[in-house]
Amino acid sequence: MQVYDYTNSAVGWLVPIGWFWGNLSSATVGWTAIQYLWVWLSYLLVAVSQFIVWLLWLLNEEKNEAGENSYQWLWEIWAQYVGLYGSWVLYFFTVLFPILQMSQINGDIYLAGWINAIVQVSMMTITWLGTGVIYLLRELKRQFNDNGDEAEPAVNAVPA
Repeated sequence: MQVYDYTNSAVGWLVPIGWFWGNLSSATVGWTAIQYLWVWLSYLLVAVSQFIVWLLWLLNEEKNEAGENSYQWLWEIWAQYVGLYGSWVLYFFTVLFPILQMSQINGDIYLAGWINAIVQVSMMTITWLGTGVIYLLRELKRQFNDNGDEAEPAVNAVPA
C-alpha cells in the first residue's frame, strides 16, 4: 500500500498490517488504525468462522439419528452465540472507533483521517445494524418455533 508521510512529505510503500501497528499511537489517525485492526480481527472471528461452519454444514452429507445434517448442532450453537453476540458487540466497536477519531480531530476537516472516519461511520453502522438484525430475527424465529415444525393450533377442534 502506498502511504504519504506527513512529517517529511515522502511517499513510500508499507504493508497494511504494518500501518496498523505503526499508527496506533498517532495523534491524528490513531483511532483509525485501531478501527482497521478491530475490523480485521472481529470479522475474522465472526464472519470467517461462520463461513467455515457453513461449509462444514453444506458439504457434509452424513445424517444423524433424527435425519438432520450432522453439523446442524454446530451451526445452531455458532449462530446462537458467536453470530448473535459477535455481530452486536464486536461489530459495535467498528462504529465507535471512527466516532472517537472524529471527536479527537474535533471538526478539523483538513487533518488526515476526517473524511475516512465519516465514511467508516456510515458504512460500518449499516453493516453493524444489518448483521445484528439478521441474527436477531433468526434468533426470534428459533425461539418462537423451536422445533422447526408448524405451530399447533391454539384451539383444537371439538370432536363430533
